[in-house]
Amino acid sequence: MGKYKLLIAVTLAFFVIPVFSTETTSVYCAKPDASCWVWLLNSSNNYIQVEGAWGEYFLSNNIYFSYFTISEEDYKIVSAKCPVGFVVQPGNPNSSYWDVFKIMQENGVAVIADGTQTIHNITDLKTRKF
Repeated sequence: MGKYKLLIAVTLAFFVIPVFSTETTSVYCAKPDASCWVWLLNSSNNYIQVEGAWGEYFLSNNIYFSYFTISEEDYKIVSAKCPVGFVVQPGNPNSSYWDVFKIMQENGVAVIADGTQTIHNITDLKTRKF
């Protein structure tokens, strides 16, 4: 009987733990037309990080953009650090892609935040900004 309980526990851990795992990403502020942007840095000159999860939104079978899901509270905190006229966006200092935030509102509704998006085309691996 003990072996079955262990098997069930391991199986549940395998399927449940990834659901609750989080990732971190850096944050930058950009003008909506992508003409100017700046990384958000803390007082030690390190990149400001937020926790969430990366995802992809498919516009069609082969075309998609990437987003980073965060809470509405975290979005408001980092957004307030941007200069007037700039929007906050998730980013990786080692990537040139433009991604956006997916905000999980307190009422459970998810919305895609404003910002420039790199649109990926799987079939020919081309990308472009929108």
